[in-house]
Amino acid sequence: MQDVTEKFLADKDRLKLHAIIENSNDLVSLATPENKVEYLNKAGHKLLGNEHRSDLTIIDCIYKDDRKTALSLLSELEKNGSFSTEIRFQNALNNEAVWMKWNAFTINDPDTNEIVGIATICTNIQQQRERELVFKNKKEQLQLALDVAEMAMWEIDSELESATGDKRLREWFGFSEHGNFNLNSGLDQVSKSHRDKVKYALEQCLDFNHGLLDMEFPIENPYTGLRRIVRAKGKTWFDGQNKPVRMIGVMQDITQIVKARTELENFSKELKKQVDERTKQLQRTNTALQDSVKKLETANAELESFAYISSHDLQEPLRKIQMYTSLISERGEAELTERGQKYFEKINVSASRMRTLIDDLLAYSRTEVDATQFVETDLNKSLKQVLDNLSDTIKLKEAKIESEHLPIINGVWFQMRQVFSNLLSNSIKFTKENENPLIKIVCEDADDLEINELGLNEDIAYYKIKLSDNGIGFSAGMETKIFEVFQRLHGKNEFEGTGIGLSIVKKILVNHGGDIIAYSTKGQGSTFVLYLPKLLSD
Repeated sequence: MQDVTEKFLADKDRLKLHAIIENSNDLVSLATPENKVEYLNKAGHKLLGNEHRSDLTIIDCIYKDDRKTALSLLSELEKNGSFSTEIRFQNALNNEAVWMKWNAFTINDPDTNEIVGIATICTNIQQQRERELVFKNKKEQLQLALDVAEMAMWEIDSELESATGDKRLREWFGFSEHGNFNLNSGLDQVSKSHRDKVKYALEQCLDFNHGLLDMEFPIENPYTGLRRIVRAKGKTWFDGQNKPVRMIGVMQDITQIVKARTELENFSKELKKQVDERTKQLQRTNTALQDSVKKLETANAELESFAYISSHDLQEPLRKIQMYTSLISERGEAELTERGQKYFEKINVSASRMRTLIDDLLAYSRTEVDATQFVETDLNKSLKQVLDNLSDTIKLKEAKIESEHLPIINGVWFQMRQVFSNLLSNSIKFTKENENPLIKIVCEDADDLEINELGLNEDIAYYKIKLSDNGIGFSAGMETKIFEVFQRLHGKNEFEGTGIGLSIVKKILVNHGGDIIAYSTKGQGSTFVLYLPKLLSD
């Protein structure tokens, strides 16, 4: 009866063990010493996708790339009795690899100690390995970022005693490549001027109300003597009772940044100094400019006074000289000798030239106008009025004048008439012997390069009006001098004139926001180019 009872209890324990193994989440298998699988629990079939095969071996269950390793482990199993490793098994349905924690051991006969089987227990660690891979990738990415930024990592325990750091930090501080180091030894490498501040900051970082570190300080490697300025940033981790657990952070070499920042600060100071000095210079220049304006206002007042004197006080005696010389010539001509008559003729010519000079000076002084006098001015009408006034001279000289259609501008109409009058009069006057004057007037748009070279307003468009003649021209190098006051190119006995006409033209063009230039080859005519702003509507 006792033998039956013991057998029943033994069978019952085997049933319990079989139920536990069969319903385990781990892969459990039994194999012969020749690696032929005789038993595989439900978890094993599910993980490996194997149907019940009579010829299935342990090696068939291993991923193909890891089978060589598996064979090596199994061959050593008889000597070692067991092993534990991480290896990839293969799912027979999709051929995918599954990472497993593989524990194997031999089953020995209790009497002979002969190996009668191999037991395998495998835990699925696929998710764990995937998490480890993700962690590894993130760690590599972090290390790459730290390398690119030339930053070091560090960690300090909650007692501020033991610390660890990566290779870069150890290199900076002169520590050995492996193992922890004492925090005080790290502080020894900090400049004395900052050592207490750094220690205090670390102590404050352990306070739950602070917990963060961010400061700059210099360090020195005691072996190489290399000095750096670093920026340390860290954070303390606290447990559920707000007690510090550890402090981790990064450190960056900002030596060049601080150097650049210092240079920038010095540059800013120097720039401010120069700006202040320049401001003082501008103030002095402005004061001098104001003085010049006052002097200019005084000069303008004197010019107006001169104009008044010229138009009244100077012209009055001049008129009397001309009147009395005329009376003497008319009534006393018979009483004058031939020499006397020549003298009176010279007096009349000089007085007439003097009168022309005074009139031209008045015209030059009156070219300044205010904005209210600017109106839409049709240059075609201005030119026609001038041609009508010069009709007798044009007929006498048999001059031919050709003009394209001219634009309407914003200008002072009587001054534009003065411009055409002076230019046409000169072209008709300075002609070659035995050659009739030919004058051509054309109009086109000025290009940006011309506007830039003349220093005109680049934000507006300009007309370019060219007046060309076939006259005697002028020498090279006189292109700008001809617009100066009293600049004569010919003797007074050769051609009449005061040398003011072109100066008046120049001043009028400048008053209109434009300019005038000239070019010529002596004996081959001259060309005058007028630049005038377009109307905004154009």
